[in-house]
Amino acid sequence: MDLRSAVEGDLAALHALEVAVFGSHAYPVSVLRQYFDLLRPDLVVAEVEGGELAGYGVGGLCAGEPATGWVLAYGVDPRWRGRRLGDRILRELIRRLVARGAMRILATVSPVNEASRRVCEGAGFEAVQTIADYFGPGEDRLVMQWRAEASG
Repeated sequence: MDLRSAVEGDLAALHALEVAVFGSHAYPVSVLRQYFDLLRPDLVVAEVEGGELAGYGVGGLCAGEPATGWVLAYGVDPRWRGRRLGDRILRELIRRLVARGAMRILATVSPVNEASRRVCEGAGFEAVQTIADYFGPGEDRLVMQWRAEASG
């Protein structure tokens, strides 16, 4: 398995992966294209043997606060779960964001998504706030925070 920056030729496979992971909540191709255009090289894909994309993650630095980064999304194809790919992708995003100056990284996680919360906590994130209706009615989110000084 290879973690690498996405290339333009990955976009169709990336959208198919997004749909496999998030179903009706998947980003449309246009959003993935904008992430690719704006946030490269922090759009990371996990490529397995045969060129298949098994997971991805995307993050970026805040424009007005470059010491703060965000993990905007990450996911692993259901067929590839249970192999710590989510952990590897998240840690790679942290590494890339820190290399570009992030001292603090934020992510949001659904309070009912225990697997994602465990991956974040395993990488050093802590829940710092719950925001009701973050993505609309009934779509609450935990704000998770990673700090460079807390992670060694």
